[in-house]
Amino acid sequence: MLEKPRNLPLLLQELKEKVGEFPNDLSLLYKIGRFQARNNDWKEAATAYKKILEIDSRQTPALIELGVALSRLGKTEEARFQLERAMEVSPNSPGVFLAFAAWFEATGNVEQQIVFLQRAATLCPEKPEIRIKIAEIFIKFHDNKRAIEQYEALVQVNPNLEAARFSLGVLFMKEGRSEDAATQFQKVIEKNPSSRDAYLNLALCLYREGKYFAAIPYFVFALKGMKKHFKGRMLLAKCYEKINDWDRALVILEKLAEEVDTDQEINQSLAEIYEKSNEIDSAAEMWGKIRKAFPQRADYFLKHARLLFLLGKHQATEDCLKEMFLRHPGNIEGHELLGDVLFSSGRYIDSLNEYRKTVMSNENYLNGWTGIARAYRILKEKSEEYKAIHKILILNPGDPEFLFRSAQLEKELKLPTSLERFRQVVNLCPGTKYAQEAEYYIRHAGKNCLS
Repeated sequence: MLEKPRNLPLLLQELKEKVGEFPNDLSLLYKIGRFQARNNDWKEAATAYKKILEIDSRQTPALIELGVALSRLGKTEEARFQLERAMEVSPNSPGVFLAFAAWFEATGNVEQQIVFLQRAATLCPEKPEIRIKIAEIFIKFHDNKRAIEQYEALVQVNPNLEAARFSLGVLFMKEGRSEDAATQFQKVIEKNPSSRDAYLNLALCLYREGKYFAAIPYFVFALKGMKKHFKGRMLLAKCYEKINDWDRALVILEKLAEEVDTDQEINQSLAEIYEKSNEIDSAAEMWGKIRKAFPQRADYFLKHARLLFLLGKHQATEDCLKEMFLRHPGNIEGHELLGDVLFSSGRYIDSLNEYRKTVMSNENYLNGWTGIARAYRILKEKSEEYKAIHKILILNPGDPEFLFRSAQLEKELKLPTSLERFRQVVNLCPGTKYAQEAEYYIRHAGKNCLS
């Protein structure tokens, strides 16, 4: 029958009795020291190691363990003295270097801690945990470059070390080296095809590189085991969006919206895809929800208002813009859009006032002058229309519509250069309807034009 395990105090008592019989038995003293250390009784552990050194002062393991015990007791200088003795006895001992690294860590000297860890790592390439410890220190202090060097050294010696390759991939991602990161995650997957974290990170790398088709199967596999992973699901939806697969993108986003209906990123992505897939009603509804949740964003009001205008809901558009002006007075794009709404409703003088507000804020606002010119044309104010068009052509000299209209007005108002303006339209915009009409004027009405 198996003997029942004995408790630690009883075992220690038995060891001490044996030491009494065999006072020079180093193995017994080492056992006592290790048991006391395991029990966090560092004072008794130090006593055991001192007895060993009284017997044999060149026992490197005892010098190291005594240094550790003294350090735990707060006797840092005594601890360093014992470690220096250990280094004199064994100048190339990895154990001594690791003990010194721990001592420097305890005293807050990170630079020396790293120096001794590197010396130990050089002597013990078969112990990857040493370089991993060094890399973790560099990461803690945001020195990713030197952390990468440690992991690269690790995978050269241990090419199948998954943890090192994975960490190396993550660091490459942080440094913006997506292609290098992807290589590391692919190697992890080759050795461990069930590593969903590696699949997910590989998908992220491919997404960053704009390889959306390639990223999708990796996202899909990873998310089978990570069904609640928010970022992965969002990026999978964005991949489908990038390849114009609106249906799959919407299925994912609508499911996410059911789970977290107040998330701005989800709702904004939904609104954008509804718009791209020409589901304007749904897009308008979503932007309405977003702008109410984030009234500090004028652009959200504008997106909602533009869609309402596109749906022909002029009063709703006007109400949305007026609410925006209460929070964001003087918004140029808002006044331009309100001008368009009023113009479409046949309220030409009101629309003209809105367009004027835009050019009062920015005298070079082209869309505002365009609105003004079109409003004056409807109102048959030819002289004012001509002035607005003059400003438009300063801002955009090659606009065929207004070049032609300018020539027409010059002719109608009996101003000079109309014939030359028609020729300018033909030369600048050949093949357009404006050029064709200008050619007609040149052929048939040239005699009435002042050249």
